[in-house]
This record gives sequence, structure tokens and C-alpha cells, in this order.
Amino acid sequence: MATDTARLKKPLWKFRRYAVCGALISALGVPAVNAQVPVVNTQQDTPNPDAAQENLSRQDAVSSRLPESILEVDYVMFNDPSYDNNSPTIEITSEAIDVWLTALKRPETQLRRQIVDTVSVAKRREMPGIERTIPTLLELIADESLDVTVRRSLIGAFSTFDDPQYGPLLAEQSRKYGSPIATLAEPVLARWKDVSMVDDWAKRLASPNIRTTDLRMAIDGLGAVKHQASADAIRSIVFDQRKPASVRLCAAEALGHIKAEGLEADATELGDQTDDRVAPLLAVRLLSDHTSPESIEVLRGLAERDFGIVKAAALKRLYDVDPTNAVDLARTAVGHLDFAVRDIACEILFAVKDEANVAPLAELLPDENPTLRRKAASYLYLLAIQSGMVDKVIAETSGILDQDDWRGCEQATRVLVSLDHKPAGDRLVDLMRHPRGETMIAAGWGLRLLRQKQHLGAMLGRANEIYDGFGSKELNTDSPGVHDLQTQLFLAFGQLDYTAAESLMRTYVPRNLTLGDRARGAACWSLGIMHEGEVVDELVTEMMARLRDTKALIPEYDTVRQMCATSMGRMKAERSLPALREYAAMDRVGRACFWAIEQITGEPSPPPGKAPMMNYHDWFLKPIDTGENSAE
Repeated sequence: MATDTARLKKPLWKFRRYAVCGALISALGVPAVNAQVPVVNTQQDTPNPDAAQENLSRQDAVSSRLPESILEVDYVMFNDPSYDNNSPTIEITSEAIDVWLTALKRPETQLRRQIVDTVSVAKRREMPGIERTIPTLLELIADESLDVTVRRSLIGAFSTFDDPQYGPLLAEQSRKYGSPIATLAEPVLARWKDVSMVDDWAKRLASPNIRTTDLRMAIDGLGAVKHQASADAIRSIVFDQRKPASVRLCAAEALGHIKAEGLEADATELGDQTDDRVAPLLAVRLLSDHTSPESIEVLRGLAERDFGIVKAAALKRLYDVDPTNAVDLARTAVGHLDFAVRDIACEILFAVKDEANVAPLAELLPDENPTLRRKAASYLYLLAIQSGMVDKVIAETSGILDQDDWRGCEQATRVLVSLDHKPAGDRLVDLMRHPRGETMIAAGWGLRLLRQKQHLGAMLGRANEIYDGFGSKELNTDSPGVHDLQTQLFLAFGQLDYTAAESLMRTYVPRNLTLGDRARGAACWSLGIMHEGEVVDELVTEMMARLRDTKALIPEYDTVRQMCATSMGRMKAERSLPALREYAAMDRVGRACFWAIEQITGEPSPPPGKAPMMNYHDWFLKPIDTGENSAE
């Protein structure tokens, strides 16, 4: 790997080869959109409406032939050929309901609790007829001697049924049985915006000895129903620094819902406080429903602060009102240390379709958070094909590809390959030797999809290096990336009919478990592509042996057996029919055998059959005879 690292430390100008190639292609008059990295007009340039319209039309034409969403690294051999598969479907039967209703009438507390919890699970799984349990649940909850654990489960069950008609029932249970029940029931009432406990909640605001949890539930409930009469009391809690921060934050959120205007002055006052660390966040929450120009200015001031939680909350609120209110702030926020700030900045930049947002979005491609960097890549691709920014996206993403950060290189590869940007191929050749596995795999995948024959020699050289590394024991299937890179290279050799690689790929066909299943499977698949319609006896002999290698202590990989069957079908090797018929079945290898038989004889493959119907088997209590099929 020392050589690989040294290779990556070359000056960045050496990685610009593809930009130079693009310029040469353009000079030769080849009309390819990806032929060069465009130069963005400066302010001194004279606008040319005709050129702009021509560029827009060209980009629209390019976008029309590209996929609707960014591509993922894939392995084509698993989808070519494709087979019709009937995936198992889950059929939830209601046979257990009668057993549950019988069990609920028994006196055992633990049994009752578990049955009620099971009813909740069944409702979430959309079991038909589960509503038949409601009368029994209502009868059970009316029992004053009921154990509190069962009662709590019943509250959870009614919450799961999510029917606001049970609001008065939950309010009654909350008043009668106190905190153990109220902590479950009152948040449900707030979600349903039920007013049954408004008077109880309002009284708690003035109570000096109220528990923090009970006070927070009251504030949340009053905010949910927008109880105007409680606004002043809740406002006093917001400004009371003696109250716990969690209570003040709940109060600010509730007050913001109660009053959708008129809180700008309070928010400004809180934002200006320097002795109260939670005050800026309170200010954001006060403006949770405000849309006035004054509230936007207050939020922008809060979003300019460096404190992550405040900055993210303010940007999120600005985004909810109108993303254009925060686009300038988002452009500078992509480098913030707080993930939440970078994440909402990404959303704002994508929402505002402006070329100026492409560069900051590209800065997120090397982000340390995998979800965010993949999202940024997807958004860049969508901006390119949906908003006519192909050239700008290519230019900015190419700059990231030039750098050595493995995360950025991986995501930039996905963007540029999805845009079919041919000049990126030169850089991908370099990245095949990147020390990080994810990057080298993406590079091999990208070279396969770009389909540029001028890179095949370099790709074969890298494939030979990997093979030699396996032979010397320097590499193995656990070495980061090399096995899957070899797989991608072999697939490319087959798709591009690169016969110079055939001798190397043939060494992967005989039994050698140390070379890995995917690379060997790719070699077998590609050899079939190369020799489609041409029977190569020695290959057929070896592939039949691989297909039949199921009796050894460690049998042959199913991936290798599947690809051997597929290739024998492509070669139309009639003498392989006995072996193919022997293993034809409805599993992965067997479906490949059926497909191969069809290619050789014309006999249609059997249909996949009726999709298996599965039923859950994990119910706490169920009838003894529920059938043989079960779903995990």
C-alpha cells in the first residue's frame, strides 16, 4: 500500500488530465456535453441570450437520457439475466383474536398485560378484525381493581387505535389514577388536541408544588389545543430562569403555537440575553408559527450565531417559512461542526434552485456523516437533471474528485458516473489504487459504466496486480475493497468484450475458494458474455464441474454455480443439459439452470409459482393449529 499512498500524493494538477482531454475533444468539434468542464461566466462577460438558450437546450437533451435518480454501486451479473420472482407476502390472519379475548377474561395480571400489549402490536401490523377486542378492553379498563401495569398497557392500546373518541376516557383515567397513567394518557390527549383536561392543565400552571413532569404535560396540552387564556401564565414560565430548561423550552414551544403573531419583541429580548444560555433557543421556539418579516429578521439573527443547536433550530424555522430567507446563511453553514446545522443547510441549498448553491452542496460530498454525504450527492444529481445545471454540477463535483478524501471521491464518482461524464474516467483509473476500499470499488464501478475502452489496459493491469497479491498472500477477500474491485473489473471486461483479459478470468473459474465468490462469479459471467453463442469445450467442462460441486465438505459458492449455469446457457452448450436439468429448481442457482435450458432448447422456464403466503408466528398466544407458514 506504500506505493498506492505515494501515488495519491501527486500534485493535484496531475489529476486534471480529464479536463484537458475534454478541452481537446471540444476543439475537435465532438458534440458531447461531458467533453469539457465549463467556465462559468464572470460578471464582466457580456450575456449572450442565444448561447444561453442553446446551452439550456443541450442540458435538457442530456437530462432526458439520464436516470431519474443517482445510481448506486451495483453488480450487473445479479440482474442479467433477471428472473420473475414472486416475493413472499404476509397475510395476517385473525384466528388468534378469539384466544386473546378468552385470555383477557382470566384473572392473571401478567397474562392480561401481555395480551393487551399483543393487541397493540396486532393493530400496528394491521390485523383485520382487531377492533373486535375494543369492547373487552373497555370492560377491562373500567375495573377499579385492575393492576396498574395492565392499566398502562390499556392506555397504550387505546393510543395505538388512535381514535379521538376515547379522549374523555383517557382524561378520566388520568385524573383518577394519577401520574403512572397520566404520563401515558396526557401526551395522547395532546396529540389528539382533546380539550377534556384543559381546566386541569390550566390549574397546574399556578400550582407551586407541581411535579416537573406534570407541569410539562400541562404546558404541552395547552399549547396543542391553543388555549389562549393560558398564554400569559405560560409566558411567565418562559422568562422564569428559576424553572428547569426543559420546562421553559416546552413553554416557549406552546406559546409559539398559541400565538402565531406578536411575539417578535419577546423573541428579540430573549435573543439579546447574555446571562441565559437557553434564551436564544427559547426565542426560536417562540417563533415556531410566526411568518412576519420582523420574525424572519429575528430568526436570521439567531441563525448567524455559532452555537450549533440554536443555529440549526433557526435555520430549520427559516426553511419551513421560506428557504430563500436562509439560503445565504446555508452557503456558509456547510462547514459547521454540528451535523444538524450542515444537514438543514443541505436541505435549504437544494430547495432553492440556484447555481450558486452547487459549490457549497459539493462541499458536503466529503462529509463525515454517511447519510449527509449521500444526500448531498443525490441532491447534486437532481439539480443537474431537473434544473438545467449539468455543467455547473460537473465542474464543482470534478473539483471534489480531484482531491484525496475518500468520502468525497466516492460520492463524486457516483454523481459524475450517473451524469455519464466521460472525462472523469482518467481520474477513476488513479482511484483504483486508492488505499480506501469504498473509493476503489466506486472507481471500478464507474469505469465499468463509463465504458471507455482506452482505460481497459490500465484496468487489466490493476486486475493482474490484485491476482498477484492474492497469489503472494499479501491480499485476501478481507482486504478492504480489492475483492469487489476485481469483481467490477471482470464485469467491465465482459460488457466491453475485452478479450485480452480472458486468460486472467479463466484462472478464476476452477475451484479456488481463496479468490472469493463474487470475483469468481463475475469471471464466469463475463466469459459467457464473451463467448455467447460459441461453445468453448474446456470452459463448459470446468463450468459443469463447478455447477456439480455440491458434495464437498466446503461446497462451491452458489454465486459461482449460478454464473456458470448462466454462461453455459449463453454459450448454448448442449452437453451441459444433463447437469442443468439436475440442478434446475426454484432457488437462485436452479432458476439460472432453467434459464440456461431455455436458451439452449427453447423450452420455456416454469413460472415462479404462487407467491408463498406468510403469517406471523411470534404472537404471545395463538391457536395451536395456525398452519405451517410463518413470517419472521
